[in-house]
Amino acid sequence: TLYGRVETIADNAFSNLSTLTSFYGTNIGDIGAYAFENTTIQNFKVEGSLRSIGAYAFKGCGQLDTVIIHSSTPYTIRTYAFNCASLKTIQLSDGISTIEEGTFSNCGQLQTVLLPESLTNIEKDAFQNVSSIQTITIGDNVTVDKDAFEGAGGSTMNALSQSTNKDVQN
Repeated sequence: TLYGRVETIADNAFSNLSTLTSFYGTNIGDIGAYAFENTTIQNFKVEGSLRSIGAYAFKGCGQLDTVIIHSSTPYTIRTYAFNCASLKTIQLSDGISTIEEGTFSNCGQLQTVLLPESLTNIEKDAFQNVSSIQTITIGDNVTVDKDAFEGAGGSTMNALSQSTNKDVQN
């Protein structure tokens, strides 16, 4: 648990740490690339003024279940940040405008995706090979790349069919 302002969690800061199970922070500025890669983290929550989560920050986190971000400022989540994580639930606050390429690719257990009104774009392969989504919120005005859900099937396609977003109805 980190309270107070932490400007940066450096690249690879907790990488391969086998004893980290939960992370809670307030006012974390930037989380570096590969910062939590291959850790045993199960829950991740940040509140306050997040600016960015680096590329591959949570790559290969095989026990990561829940990610909750409540930022009071605009923030980004870089490419492949959660690639191959075992995520089940992702909840993002207003402030993010783009789900970048590969952000949640190969998160084969992802079931619940709550995306904010501030979101305007979902890029290529953002949810590649994710077939287990049961609930997803995508605003009508979000531009969704035609390959954002490449390789997805099963319950993800059923969840997308319930969306009124024109780009996921194709």
